[in-house]
Amino acid sequence: MPLGIVVAGARLLKNKGDGKQKREGPCAGTKGFRAPEACVLLLGATYYGTAVDLWSTGCILAELYAGKPIMPGRTELHKIFKLCGSPSEDYWRKSKLPHATIFKPQQPYRPCVAETFKDFPTPALGLMETLLSIDPADRGSAASALKSEFFTVKPLPCDPSSLPKYPHSKEFDAKV
Repeated sequence: MPLGIVVAGARLLKNKGDGKQKREGPCAGTKGFRAPEACVLLLGATYYGTAVDLWSTGCILAELYAGKPIMPGRTELHKIFKLCGSPSEDYWRKSKLPHATIFKPQQPYRPCVAETFKDFPTPALGLMETLLSIDPADRGSAASALKSEFFTVKPLPCDPSSLPKYPHSKEFDAKV
């Protein structure tokens, strides 16, 4: 798992910011790691913050430990709610999106991340539960995630500079 720790840690470090950056566009992240607020871009939202990157990091971390996708197929809000719980009434009110209630589940789901991944190490599970919080405000920041117990227990992450270097494989990068 050391590589998994490095990948998750590097992703968090890369996105370390003040959380005020906004990214615009219709596609908010890789489909397999799409955060709940990124899914609602279809409902009229036009930007989202760095909390989406924290969500993606939580998905990557969970998948590294599980060895398989945690929400296989198309990531729909329903799958997210079944695993991470459905948003509170306050969350729906704050969203201020005209069609958000279309996606509101008829019956609320309770989070079951801890039950689903009960065999994962406690520090990893704690970080995953934080990063996979439904409310973006509950995910914290990259800086707070890096203070997680996950990064202080063995196996410790290695220095990214000690990892092997490979030539660019994407055509665009190779040309540059």
